[in-house]
Amino acid sequence: MLDHVTPTAKGGSDSAARRETGDDYPRVICMSDRFRLIVCRDNIQWIVQAKVEPTKPRATTRWKAVKYFRTQRALAAFWHGLHAAQSTKSWPDLDRLSENFGGT
Repeated sequence: MLDHVTPTAKGGSDSAARRETGDDYPRVICMSDRFRLIVCRDNIQWIVQAKVEPTKPRATTRWKAVKYFRTQRALAAFWHGLHAAQSTKSWPDLDRLSENFGGT
């Protein structure tokens, strides 16, 4: 199951690059053009985020939390609703998540 992704190290010189809002956050489960699904940094839930394009030159893409989940059923319903126009798209990583975050 893909409930958890290897935790990131806290602190250190690259900690700013490891923020949940960062484009290079390493705990991404799946993503589309406008949304992505991540494991939160505290390893307690899944988060659906929306892409926020930079408004200033040399700024980087950010991700903003849209909704938080602890059950795969609610998460899958929400995710598929976001992507209803792409009804033929398959999300195998989403389908492999356990019923509840943490497998309980």
